[in-house]
Amino acid sequence: MAAGKRETERIGWIDIAKGIAILAVILGHTTPGGGTMAEKITRGVIFSFHMPLFFILSSTAFRMSSDNDEFLRKTERAFRHLVVPAAFLYMLRLGLNVLNHFGSIAWKSYLMEKINIFVFGSGVAVDVMGASIPALGIPWFLLVLFLGRSLFDYLHLKLGRKQFAAALIACTLSGVALGKLQWLPFSFDIALAVMPFFAWGVFLKRIDIHHKTCLYGALSFFIWGSTLLLSYMTENSYLELACRRYTLFPVCYITAIAGTMFFCYLSAAADEVKIMAPLRYLGRNSMYMLWIHTMDYAVSFVWSITGNGFIDAGLRILVDILLFLMLMKFMDFMKKYGFRTKGKISQ
Repeated sequence: MAAGKRETERIGWIDIAKGIAILAVILGHTTPGGGTMAEKITRGVIFSFHMPLFFILSSTAFRMSSDNDEFLRKTERAFRHLVVPAAFLYMLRLGLNVLNHFGSIAWKSYLMEKINIFVFGSGVAVDVMGASIPALGIPWFLLVLFLGRSLFDYLHLKLGRKQFAAALIACTLSGVALGKLQWLPFSFDIALAVMPFFAWGVFLKRIDIHHKTCLYGALSFFIWGSTLLLSYMTENSYLELACRRYTLFPVCYITAIAGTMFFCYLSAAADEVKIMAPLRYLGRNSMYMLWIHTMDYAVSFVWSITGNGFIDAGLRILVDILLFLMLMKFMDFMKKYGFRTKGKISQ
């Protein structure tokens, strides 16, 4: 069965892949890049594919707009489901910071800094015309997903096949080049650079993911591993979108796509296994888990006590899962007593 179902239907293996990926995100964010060799390798392996996987699968489960009205509806809905939560999470973190440091805040400079962080910030600190802007953090991904997928949908709607392909290539090259020169507001240079991942997601709709799963999964694993090894051997580095590190471009894109495909085939093989239900549930609600992960710094004392990156990552995953389950129970309670959200969260 190919991936191209109706947008409103859930596809089991996609949910499993997202469940694996969101756990990998937490592991990658907790494992220090400057730690032991095992920690460095683990982080590199995860970063080589985890964000591209979300971009790819977001377009695999996305139905392209067929006219201007549909594009506007989809863009408005995506804005509510991606940009509004990004702004809300940022404001929530800002509010907690204000409560903790209220007496020592120089309000004018403080507010200007926080506005600049949301506009110019990225997953890491960024230099804008000589000024150092602290990291925005995880919300950068939500902004890039909104901007990138909306642009991809618009270009697909307005351009013919050849012009569309040329535009994607131009966007990608521009995004990578800007990543070397000047990062754009709302990480728009990354939104340009990830166009190939959205394109691969559309292509993935046409693939029968359950056909020769073991063979193609092994082939994907080989390509992923060999290209990542090449990256380490030549540059001692890997793809890291937030840092605009496009190691051995465009080889890093092959690595990301191959890693994504390996986990897609692995998820397809696990799709019929009943014990995968919790992972499928996590993937189906991965955006909520990302919200929890954005705010889990507030309880970092729980998962930063051992000094071992892997143990701390395990504790952080357990804490985030517990908070995630509490959030889902709360949402179920709200729905039971009359509160209804407008549709599913766009993933």
